Amino acid sequence: MRPMFTALLLGLLAAAPPIGAGEAEVTGPHHAMEVSLDPAMGELRVSDILTFPGTIAEVEFLLHARLAISRSEPAATEVPLGDVAPFLGINADPEAIRSTPLKRYRALLPRGVRTLSLAYEGRFDFPLS
Repeated sequence: MRPMFTALLLGLLAAAPPIGAGEAEVTGPHHAMEVSLDPAMGELRVSDILTFPGTIAEVEFLLHARLAISRSEPAATEVPLGDVAPFLGINADPEAIRSTPLKRYRALLPRGVRTLSLAYEGRFDFPLS
């Protein structure tokens, strides 16, 4: 089950700017995340406010299928998974991705809105290695 966790982390880190990047170099969204892990219960809870550097009309993202969105402003709706390659970097392991259950979501941002506020949670059972 380790590939699922890796895919989740890669998805979160892919949008992060390089360490030491100046404000002018940032092209992806800024994340303001609060992450809560409960190892005893095997639960993960995330609250994230994504701020986009420019004007965009829609945001699409992937979450592991075991994670459920508990809050989204504006609303995010599940859409067909389709091709996930554009969401992944060149170092993605195709086998790990094929074996990881994913869901794709889309949020439409109203004119002038540059943020997506999102909360999601779920249970995981990852053996330590």
